[in-house]
Amino acid sequence: MKDGRVIVEAWDAKYGKPYLRDELEELRDKILTSPAVRTAGFIVDSKVDRRRDIVERAEEISAETGAEIQLLSFDEWLQYQTRGINAAQLDGIGEKWLTAVVESFAQRRSEIAPIDEPCEAWIQDLLKRLQ
Repeated sequence: MKDGRVIVEAWDAKYGKPYLRDELEELRDKILTSPAVRTAGFIVDSKVDRRRDIVERAEEISAETGAEIQLLSFDEWLQYQTRGINAAQLDGIGEKWLTAVVESFAQRRSEIAPIDEPCEAWIQDLLKRLQ
């Protein structure tokens, strides 16, 4: 909890890393120190490796912590986040999302979206893709 705020949903994006066993252990430790978390998970840029050991460990952590653990590809995460939203509500969401991402990469949302990795390369990559 920081300034009276608690984390209830947390996502961690993984680039080029669909096998999430070690990450699940780190996630477990973090959830145990933030018991208000209700949903947490990982978003990967490819197909998620859903081997039995991974799925079972995610289920064990969920049972232990009471948090819903999600392992999703980016497309699956988009569907998860937009479920139950009609087309009118989605109007302008892309621009708002891109603004949030860029502000997060630029460390302008560090109070609510802390990123502990260097983001300059991500911003440069995004700029190249937008040209």
